[in-house]
Amino acid sequence: MHGKILCIELGSIYTKVADINVSNKAYTVDKTFVIATPPGTITDGYIKDDETLCNELFAELFKYGMNKRKVAFHIASSKIINREIVLPYVSRSKIKSLIMANAGEYFPVDLKRYRVSWKIMNSFTSEEGLKKMKVMVIAVPLDLLDCYYAFAKSLNMQVESIDYAGNSIYQLMKSANIEGTTVSVDIGERSTMISIVRGGILELQRTFGQGVYDIINSYADTNEIIDINYMSILDDLKHNERINAVLPMMSEEPDDPDDMTEDMRQKAANTETLRFFVDRVGRVIHYYTSNMGDGTINQMIITGQGAGIQNLAQLLQFELGIPNRDVSIIKSIRMSDKVASTVEKPSAGEVVAAVSLGDLAMSIGSIIDPLDLLSKKVKTNKTIKHALAISVAVFMAGLIATGTLMFLAYSRYKSAEDEQKKLEKQKASLSSIDNTIQRFDEANALYTSFIDMQTYTRNVNEDFVKIIEYFEETLPSDAVFTSLSVSSNGMSMTVEAGGWHESAEILAIMRECPAYESVTISSVSRELKDITVDDDKYLVGGILYDSLDGVDLTDADGNELEVTEVAAGETVEAYFTTFSISATYKAVGSYDWDADTEETTTGEVTE
Repeated sequence: MHGKILCIELGSIYTKVADINVSNKAYTVDKTFVIATPPGTITDGYIKDDETLCNELFAELFKYGMNKRKVAFHIASSKIINREIVLPYVSRSKIKSLIMANAGEYFPVDLKRYRVSWKIMNSFTSEEGLKKMKVMVIAVPLDLLDCYYAFAKSLNMQVESIDYAGNSIYQLMKSANIEGTTVSVDIGERSTMISIVRGGILELQRTFGQGVYDIINSYADTNEIIDINYMSILDDLKHNERINAVLPMMSEEPDDPDDMTEDMRQKAANTETLRFFVDRVGRVIHYYTSNMGDGTINQMIITGQGAGIQNLAQLLQFELGIPNRDVSIIKSIRMSDKVASTVEKPSAGEVVAAVSLGDLAMSIGSIIDPLDLLSKKVKTNKTIKHALAISVAVFMAGLIATGTLMFLAYSRYKSAEDEQKKLEKQKASLSSIDNTIQRFDEANALYTSFIDMQTYTRNVNEDFVKIIEYFEETLPSDAVFTSLSVSSNGMSMTVEAGGWHESAEILAIMRECPAYESVTISSVSRELKDITVDDDKYLVGGILYDSLDGVDLTDADGNELEVTEVAAGETVEAYFTTFSISATYKAVGSYDWDADTEETTTGEVTE
């Protein structure tokens, strides 16, 4: 991405907007503001009241001159499914097909209603020496994405990207190039995300359900605040020191209660409400240091809407023993000098003119390398008309507010009514697809049954003919099978051969048969017979040899043996060997008849 991007984070308590200028991988916040989200407009990431929320934003966007046409969102919802999976190392072009082939195992949902995207986290070599990769895979409901497409359309803006919060914070930390191991604690609206990055690689990411909403509620209970205004309380926590940098002692009471002022007691009570929060952060970090990597964490960065709460970063630093660093150590992000250095204190519905860089960390991360969550239709740039006319209409809302709102409401109603009729007509035209899907499922089930039947009925003896052909091609011509027995597990046979050398050669050749797992000799016998030789040989002690090289020409007592030269075609009395062989089959389908086999050598054979 490059140029001006409007980043919007929609929450049920507050809505953050930032105008960010992207140039050469540097991200500068030119303008920003926060408003209290109208009650009931956002629920678990879903936009429930597009019109009310849109009307709240229009005037502020115009006030700050934030009329950019490109908008980016990052979303967090319990409906989003996040998995970290390990895949064989393949080219980037093959990753998607590999994920989708096994997506049903990762996501136990109807994937027709989800958009699946992924990011490579890192590659590594397994203990078995295989190169693999760890991949973050995200499944986002299509109806959740549709909420944001519709909202952008209401704002007359073009969706540039939609990113998952977990990827946004990871991409920001990855781009930081910070030495050592860094833990990011992003304190969001209703949850806190902990990401541990080492050398640009995401080692661990965990989310637990406690955020600014819970912190404010606990603070309100402790201070007996009945009418809770979340924005006002959050602003108070950011601008005033309401908590201590150390948790109070649990087992000791002060010797003299009079030594503590009322303010000190109240701050201690406020700090105590954060004990469970600090403990949950600590448990994630302890798990990492005990089970992963070298167990060392060099620094901690606090981000999110809770980042600016006074003394919270110092409290985490003291209790967890990890040095806290300001998010400004990430050199690629900065606040423009144009952004106001002071923050207006808001009451219900009022606007915060400026927020800290830590508040906007997630928004900046969402445009660094977002997930591919846009549909093909949305990816196509659209020309959105009348943006200036609507901005002027909102600016003049103080004079003609009633007429303008009625016009906008009617226009949206007509647009929604026309869209509904169009979709109903389209749905009716596609009703026949249900029968097609049913027939496909039935055919697919039948095909699977046939494949299973073929697998279950497969037997190694189907290759019996190939085994016989293999023997005909490879065994010596004077080898004779006198008996052969076949079972489902293997073969047993009796073979006659001219002598020890021929017997050893036959055994070696049989052991090279691709279909055999093992070949063993159960018995061996030999007797003197008249044998007609097929080539010139030497007869030594009743044994025929092709050559005298390496043959021991003395008997056991050291006496010299008689050597007789036998010409081809002559008949002599020599030992004839008979041996029984048992062969065990390999598993079906685990061998290849076409594979090359190594040349067999029998080595030296002695009597």
